[in-house]
Amino acid sequence: AFQVSPQLWAECTRMAAPPSVDVVVADTENHRVLLFSAGAPEGVVVAGGNKAGDGLHQLDSPCGVAVDPSDGSFVIADCTNDRIVRWAWGAKEGIVVAGGNGTGDGLHQLDSPCGVAIGRDGTIVIGDCANHRVTAWALGAKEGRVVAGGSRGPDLCQLSSPNGVAVGRDGSVFVADIENDRVVRWAPGAPKGELVAGGRGAGEDPSQLDGPCGVATTRSGDVVISERGSQVKNYRISRWAAGSACGTSVAGAHGHGGGLEQLDMPWGVVESPDGGFFVVDSGNHRVVFWGPDVQEGVVVAGGNGRGTRLDQLKSPCGIALA
Repeated sequence: AFQVSPQLWAECTRMAAPPSVDVVVADTENHRVLLFSAGAPEGVVVAGGNKAGDGLHQLDSPCGVAVDPSDGSFVIADCTNDRIVRWAWGAKEGIVVAGGNGTGDGLHQLDSPCGVAIGRDGTIVIGDCANHRVTAWALGAKEGRVVAGGSRGPDLCQLSSPNGVAVGRDGSVFVADIENDRVVRWAPGAPKGELVAGGRGAGEDPSQLDGPCGVATTRSGDVVISERGSQVKNYRISRWAAGSACGTSVAGAHGHGGGLEQLDMPWGVVESPDGGFFVVDSGNHRVVFWGPDVQEGVVVAGGNGRGTRLDQLKSPCGIALA
């Protein structure tokens, strides 16, 4: 029978080739959103890129991005402008679809929105970070409704600087509750959240999280979380099965650094079609792909130093697949 030597097997499983999909990146400190076609050495600007500002042709520190499956438009959390904007393919400017009414806690306002996701009905779900809440905006709505949190604190009816958000198949909202070192699930209409990961203080134990800022759901129903390392510097991506008390590291977890086995302040994360994960490695100014059961990632965007060229990124945060 054919056998593979342990040495060859180790080499083959060290990294995996990324699938042929396009990646959309919120290039935060360059105030733009880039699309990297599969295998392309450079990205294409699809939103912003006109310096920081509040004009409709501009963005200011975009932190989150989602792609609307109905039309392929880019829905962007324009953080410093306290608004969510939608940019169509080829557009020279965006349109405001949530917020944009000054900084505040009114239902028509946002305060430092960081995460954004789109529900099956087109509703835009927003991690309204400095308001310590998640709001949902129906298509064409002039204001949102609170679907999670609303005050700052550690109770399950509260959030503390929520960041990334994801929408489950049943409409539940998963929230990266960064300062509470946990991820919580809020069912539709629920008065409080349900703990799904962490919530045991910041730590490196598999039962703990450390500054979770990105969250995604998988096709199998698991939850995947990026830990930016607020206190104990986990710098890892962990996967949590439903009902599990512990997560399993699927990327990083090899200390702080720029090696392909390492991450530095990982932010956004999204599952790939083959079951791997694309990770925004913010501190390394790159996006890396980690296949299933591998030991190293593969750079698919950036990774050429911190800069403004189209083959570079500058402290990117959000990610989506086009």
